[in-house]
Amino acid sequence: MRQSTDRAIVPLKARHIPEIARIEREVFPDPWSEGMLCAELDNTLSRWFVLEQAGRVLGYVAAMNICGEVHVTNVAVVPECRRQGCARLLLSQAVAAAKKDKALCLTLEVRESNAPAIALYRSFGFQPVGLRPRYYHDPEENALLMTLFLNEGNR
Repeated sequence: MRQSTDRAIVPLKARHIPEIARIEREVFPDPWSEGMLCAELDNTLSRWFVLEQAGRVLGYVAAMNICGEVHVTNVAVVPECRRQGCARLLLSQAVAAAKKDKALCLTLEVRESNAPAIALYRSFGFQPVGLRPRYYHDPEENALLMTLFLNEGNR
C-alpha cells in the first residue's frame, strides 16, 4: 500500500464497487456497470488499485496483464480531485505492479483531444505507437495508442 498524506492506495474490494460505479457513470460516456466491476474481483488477470481518503474513493486505475503485456483499461479521478496528483499516484502504482510482475510493457488508449492525460502518460515515458480510428463514442473520436516499454530490449 502506498500512502500520500492521509491518502492510501489499496487493492479493489467489494466495498469500493458502488462508489466506483458512481464515478464511472459520472466521468465516462460508456461506464462499467456494477456487475462488470464485481466480475473484476475474481478476474485473475486484472489488478485494480483504488485511491482512498477517509474511506472515500478519489480515483482508481485498472490494468490487465495478458502474457506479460499490461493493458491499462481504466484511469479515473473524481472531478473535484483532478490536477492534484491523484492520477500520477495511481499510474505509479500500476507501473510498479507491472515491473514487479516482470511485464514487458504497459499499453493504453487515450482520446486524441485529452492533452492533460497525454502529458501525464508522456511524463512516465509512454510513447505514441498507433491510432485507433473512431475508438471512442459520445463524442466520436480517435484513440491514441500509447506504450511504455519497461525494457528497451523488448522493442
